[in-house]
Amino acid sequence: MRQGGPQPQWYLHADIAAYYTSISKPLLLRVIEKKINKIKNISWREKIFLVALCRNIVYQDPTKNPKYTGKKELLKAIPRHKSLFGSPAKTGLPIGSLTSQFFSNLFLDELDQYCKHDLKIKRYIRYVDDFVIVEDSAEKLLAHKKEIENFLKVQLKLQLHPKKIRIQKVNQGCDFLGFIVRPHFLLIRPRSLKAFKRRLAFFNWLLDSTPNVQSQPQSIPQKGKWARYLRQGLFRSGTRPDWELLYGIQQTLNAYWGLLGFCKSYHLKQQLYQNDFGLLKNYFISDSSFSKLRLRPLQELLNEGLLEESCAAFLSGSGKTKPLKEGHT
Repeated sequence: MRQGGPQPQWYLHADIAAYYTSISKPLLLRVIEKKINKIKNISWREKIFLVALCRNIVYQDPTKNPKYTGKKELLKAIPRHKSLFGSPAKTGLPIGSLTSQFFSNLFLDELDQYCKHDLKIKRYIRYVDDFVIVEDSAEKLLAHKKEIENFLKVQLKLQLHPKKIRIQKVNQGCDFLGFIVRPHFLLIRPRSLKAFKRRLAFFNWLLDSTPNVQSQPQSIPQKGKWARYLRQGLFRSGTRPDWELLYGIQQTLNAYWGLLGFCKSYHLKQQLYQNDFGLLKNYFISDSSFSKLRLRPLQELLNEGLLEESCAAFLSGSGKTKPLKEGHT
């Protein structure tokens, strides 16, 4: 974005529709074999072995006799075009496999080479199936888009997601990899900020030890580790927290705090701490730059009646579990 001239700059942001489940296995193997044959410091026998190994991995079919570790009925909620159970024969890679991530990157290297060497695009960046091109006019981007769509269709049997193609001026910001990217700074994505505020509201509900606590269904997690903790009855509202709850909260807070640390967020962190932390401010304090969150010493919390009495055993060293380090950030 910074490399353009004084004239207005534009970006094209697009990704591949249902990428992993749309990868053609024969085309992928052709690309893999081409890459392997270019390696100069291995023998032809090793190349044959590598090609055969990759073929076995690529053609392994995880839809045959699968083992279900979750609720099988939840598979019905997944659109067929995003599931290997709905993919045509010899098409699609399992998303969770490490080899799938590596092979899919090799596959779209074909797109990278086409954009850089054939279309001569200077400002191009890709992460998995998500890519951005920057030019000094929208007309150039439209021309690139047409050429890329044709290349993907003919050479790789892929297509761009029709609802995820954006052409805008760079000063409007590009929503890329979790941030709104502008020429000279990053902003947090609004969806991520809303998720953080919901989690803060949920933590305040957990920490509220007053009787007849009213639940907040809009902030209580329905999935993820906190939803699992609630189902297992590990944590509940209406009681004083123990150190395990505070440690779990601290892990989540620091994950969001660290995410905010990558972008322009000093005033945002300040506002969040003052307006949204609520009861959390009794337990967690920040430095003046709002770069770190620190848990107050557990003995102080215990003396002020903010901590479960059973924590005294951990602080005295008589508990079976190692206590959380005071001041841990």
